[in-house]
Amino acid sequence: MSTSRLLHPKPAVTKRRHLRKRYNVTKPSSPQDVLKASTKSLHMIAGSFYIPKKNELKPLGEDAHFVCEEKRTIGLADGVGGWSKKGVDAGEYARELMRNCFFAVEDQPKGAIDPFHVLNKAYLDTEAQGSSTACIITLTGDVLHAENLGDSGFVVIRAGHIIYRSPVQQSRFNCPFQLGNTTYHGPRSAMEIAVEVEDGDIVIAGTDGLFDNVHLDEIEVLVNMPREDGEMPDLLAWTIARFASGKSLDKSCFTPFQRAAIEAGHPEFVGGKYDDITVIVAYIVA
Repeated sequence: MSTSRLLHPKPAVTKRRHLRKRYNVTKPSSPQDVLKASTKSLHMIAGSFYIPKKNELKPLGEDAHFVCEEKRTIGLADGVGGWSKKGVDAGEYARELMRNCFFAVEDQPKGAIDPFHVLNKAYLDTEAQGSSTACIITLTGDVLHAENLGDSGFVVIRAGHIIYRSPVQQSRFNCPFQLGNTTYHGPRSAMEIAVEVEDGDIVIAGTDGLFDNVHLDEIEVLVNMPREDGEMPDLLAWTIARFASGKSLDKSCFTPFQRAAIEAGHPEFVGGKYDDITVIVAYIVA
């Protein structure tokens, strides 16, 4: 669901609350330190594209997302497909969660969006069966603040190169952390992330259908392809999503999912991973 219009940066910081552990790109810092450094007022121009798996029983797929440019906030979720064995469409949970996230964003003042509050309120208000990953990203000043749980996530691109990739949370191979009414993880298990950004940076958020099939250097190639002045971000989102979709159906290519499978002791997984694919592209502009 989309609800919208409906080179050395300072260190990015991530923190998983229940372990109180920090993951630093360069040197130790804290989200509060990064926030204090935020002095510039930047804006976000965002667009998205979604390709659900072909399934007559679940035509909407299991991904969901929203874009709220006015509040400089985006979010996405990926319903966990394992629920289908119990006759549950996890896409219903993901869609309700993102819808409630959008409502929570609307209730907060512009420039003061707290992604943890958004995710927590949406989690408490969501009643559907199932579970999903979740990633909420908001721009305050010149800092991206995010709450990311599971294997959805985002990258930040500056001058054509990826300078940050959000970490993945999973209990074991192909079993991501997930929100749900009957799961072990809640919003406090999410990683709290702060990344300083600049005018001209590009944020690309996606579900695992993107990151399982497309290598980071391939994302850089797609971003660096010639684009017309004024080209809207939804066109780049379409380009990236279509590329990921092609690779998801290709059993002859070597993908990030195959590499992770080999590292986890599952060499039987080869090629792409057929999945729902959501891509949100946000241009950071002054």
